[in-house]
Amino acid sequence: MAPGSIPDSQIPQRRIITLNDAERVLRTSGSRVSFTECLDCIQTADDIKNHDERDQALTVRDLAVERGISIFNPKNIHNNRFPKFVSASVSFFLAKSPSIDALPENIVKAEKFITELRSNGLSQNPRKEYLTKIDKEIQHLSELSLLLAETTPQARVRLSSKLRHPFRCPELAIDACNRALAERPTDEAALTSRAAAFLDIHDTPAAKSDLTTALRLNERNTPTLVVVVRYLAAERDLKKALTYALEAVSICEEIEHTEDTPQSALTSYRYALSSVLSVATEDTNLRDETALKIINLGEVTGQPTPYFFLLAVQHAIDAGNFLHAERLLKKISQVQINLNGGERSQVKSLRSKIKRWKQRNQGQFDI
Repeated sequence: MAPGSIPDSQIPQRRIITLNDAERVLRTSGSRVSFTECLDCIQTADDIKNHDERDQALTVRDLAVERGISIFNPKNIHNNRFPKFVSASVSFFLAKSPSIDALPENIVKAEKFITELRSNGLSQNPRKEYLTKIDKEIQHLSELSLLLAETTPQARVRLSSKLRHPFRCPELAIDACNRALAERPTDEAALTSRAAAFLDIHDTPAAKSDLTTALRLNERNTPTLVVVVRYLAAERDLKKALTYALEAVSICEEIEHTEDTPQSALTSYRYALSSVLSVATEDTNLRDETALKIINLGEVTGQPTPYFFLLAVQHAIDAGNFLHAERLLKKISQVQINLNGGERSQVKSLRSKIKRWKQRNQGQFDI
């Protein structure tokens, strides 16, 4: 914490659009960096989907989080992106682990940081949504500790999923899957989860290898097919991706979905439908039909539906299909889906990503 740090209002805000913009702000000798600029740098790094720029993006993100932690003061809590800073900080501490063996020590550091953040920053300015965010991060860290205590292949796969989301630590997720596969080389879930983590770091050849093995073991495994869709979208083969997405939906629709259907089957079906939305760039009727299925499924089961719409938007952005992502966001408003506060914030974040993509395509900005 740095109570004496410079308030944002005293520093002229610089426009940060590219990674080079961010690096210049963070690395300039004697440069005064505001908390808002640190958040801009984090966001710019998170927007990068190009494999060739990944190392630079990770460096920028770490520099920005570290600087944000060092200059943070309670006034920064009023920044509407404070929850994102909390998430980025937790990921920053965990990602310092060279392997999952080192995670316990860094989990303690992350818990200490956000606990201090709560007591020092929110004690005088309590905002319910921010308190909820910090409590949720602490809960996630506790769950992570419990998963680390289990060493079965199944537990390692669950650990991998947790490390990918919400903690954004794909390298550690890969380590967890490696350990599961060392004990059970033909574990479909571990192969699929590792492939998803490889896609998170844009290592498409490694993802392809795991997916090929997983499909050879079971070509009708819906979670695997959904990750195949992500892989093909990353390779810009949307036609083939849509074929796999429709196959996943077809497999899921072989059973009737009611309120008594097992949750795992309902989740697989929703992910399959979301994968169709993410790659159905040309067929308006198919998009409308799929959107209706997601809504109807939510009504049948009493489960919320926005997550799977927003997941489709995020996957479209991840594959670089920003115009399609924009169309999907418009679809959400057209079908009048009820969004809670967190989901509205996510929609705002997705719109910002699309806006920044448009800005970057209009030319780079110098600081």
